[in-house]
Amino acid sequence: MGLKAMTVSGESRGAVLLAEDEPSILYTFTTILEEAGFKVKSVQSFKTAQESLQQQEFDAIITEFSLDREGLGLELAREAKKRKRAPAVLVY
Repeated sequence: MGLKAMTVSGESRGAVLLAEDEPSILYTFTTILEEAGFKVKSVQSFKTAQESLQQQEFDAIITEFSLDREGLGLELAREAKKRKRAPAVLVY
């Protein structure tokens, strides 16, 4: 399931959950994605990312590998892929 294409009318490209515990990286990625037309939910912890995943559907999830501690980014990806409508996932 890919991200929705942006329409001529300027609709959102899709919803992205961005999970990054470094504030400056989170700000930069959020700004870039929003300028590209994505609706971004930015979170700084694994727990908040999990809660967001339970409360809302996302077209994509972008997370760092070491969210809070090593490996939690992968755990978030695993949880996302279990969703009925699994989002695209990028772990960096």
